[in-house]
Amino acid sequence: MHDYYEFIDYNPIILKNKEKIEIEQMMSKAYRHFSVIATEKYGFSNIKKLRKECRIVGIDLLAPYPEAKEMMNWMFENEKRIVSAYIVIARKLCISFSKSKENYSSVSFSDLVQESAMTIYDAMYQYNGSANFSTYVWHSIKHSLINLTRKNQRENGFGTSVLILRKKVRKLIKDGMTKKQAIRHIQDNDGRIEPALLERLIASLSFFQDVEDLELVSDNVASSKSNLMLHAIECTPLSAIERDLMDAYLRRDNSYRNNLINPKTGKIWTKQRLSQIFTVACEKVTKVFKIQEKMAA
Repeated sequence: MHDYYEFIDYNPIILKNKEKIEIEQMMSKAYRHFSVIATEKYGFSNIKKLRKECRIVGIDLLAPYPEAKEMMNWMFENEKRIVSAYIVIARKLCISFSKSKENYSSVSFSDLVQESAMTIYDAMYQYNGSANFSTYVWHSIKHSLINLTRKNQRENGFGTSVLILRKKVRKLIKDGMTKKQAIRHIQDNDGRIEPALLERLIASLSFFQDVEDLELVSDNVASSKSNLMLHAIECTPLSAIERDLMDAYLRRDNSYRNNLINPKTGKIWTKQRLSQIFTVACEKVTKVFKIQEKMAA
C-alpha cells in the first residue's frame, strides 16, 4: 500500500540539467530532515510511516519542525512531476522485462510501468544524494521489477491443480485434521501427489510458520492475523539485508540467497551467515508482532 496514492495518469516530461540538480538537492535535504524526525518519533528512520501519517493526518503534524514541514509540502506538490520526469528511465527496463523468457508469468507492460512509477515515488523519500538520482532510481526500479515478476511467477506457478488441492486441504484442516494428515488423506484417496506439485502445495499453505493454527480458524481471522504480521514487519527496524531476506521469505523465494553480495566485503554472503541474519530478523519481528497482537486483542 502506497499511502492510498496512485500514479495512473502521468505524462512523461523532460527536465533540464539545472532542474534535475535542484530537485536532487531538495530531495536529499528532505531525506536528512525526515530521517531525523522519524527516528525521534518511532525510534528508527521509518520515513515511509512519517510520510503516510502526514498524508492522512495532515502536514501540520510537522508543525514543530518548520523546515521539515516546508520540505514535506514541497515533496507532496512535486511528486507527480518527479515521477513524470524519471518514468522514461523505466521504459527500456519494462520492455526488457515484458519480453523476457523468464517472465513466463506474463506480467503486463502496464503493470510493470505502474510498479516503476510507485518505485520512483518511494525512491524520492529515500534518496540521500550519494549518487545521481537517475542512477539510484534505475537500480531501484530494476530490483522492484525483479521482485514483481518473481512474485507473480510464484502466484501463477501454483496453477489450477494446486488451487484445487489447497481447497481440499483447507476443508480437511477445518474439519479437525492437521496439515500433514489432510495431505496424506488426499494422497490415499486421490492418488500420489507428484513431488513438484506437493512442494508448490506446501508453499501455498505455508505463508506463516504457524499456518496450521491460522487455517484452523475462519478466513477473516486468518486474514486479520496475516495483516498484523505484515504490519509488524513494516514497523520493525530492520537492516537492508534483514528486510530483503524477510521479503524473500514471504515470497517463498529460496533461490534469492544464492547470489547476495556483502557490500562491505564485495563477496557473496555465506548461507550460514544469511541464516544467522534471518534468525535475528525473525526475532525482531516476532517481538513487534506480539506487542501489536496484544494491543489488537
